[in-house]
Amino acid sequence: MLQLIFIGFFFTLVCVFLFICKSKNDHIAIPGPKRLPLIGTCEVLIIGAKNALKFVLLVVWKLMRKYGKEFKERGFYFVKIFHYNAVFITKPSLIKNFYEKYNSFLEQSILLQVTEIFAHESILAALPDLWKLKRKFYSPAFKTINLRRYETVINRETVNIINAIDCYKGKEFDIREIIEKHSDDY
Repeated sequence: MLQLIFIGFFFTLVCVFLFICKSKNDHIAIPGPKRLPLIGTCEVLIIGAKNALKFVLLVVWKLMRKYGKEFKERGFYFVKIFHYNAVFITKPSLIKNFYEKYNSFLEQSILLQVTEIFAHESILAALPDLWKLKRKFYSPAFKTINLRRYETVINRETVNIINAIDCYKGKEFDIREIIEKHSDDY
């Protein structure tokens, strides 16, 4: 019985592998890196790591709420998350300074990704390795020839976003929820 289950699973795995490896040329979708068999694109792995990072940040945020007085007085602190260094800036005057001197901060290696987190009270700045990796995969897609193909996709997504916003007429809603569904940043 166990052998039949294993053979069925193996046969299904081979069929899925062949189906995924079969080349498809979809001119409507945005061109990008080819899919890796049985894994998906590397972006899926990056997004998975990003979601895991959000969980770690939630734990850090709860600790900051618990010991918040010390962090608010200091204004910033560093956290080592695996092999990444994260800088949390929590004092409004430092956040303002960061945005005013954004370009000079970007010349430094530690502050390249800037993301608002948790109730807009702090920002996260991480090492540029993730962005270098994303840029490596996305840069071939942003050539003049490929950009011409994007027009239909952009028009379609614009109509989808407008329709999604129209559903909330007369109601209060969080625009970020709609943008997250139609954005590659989340």
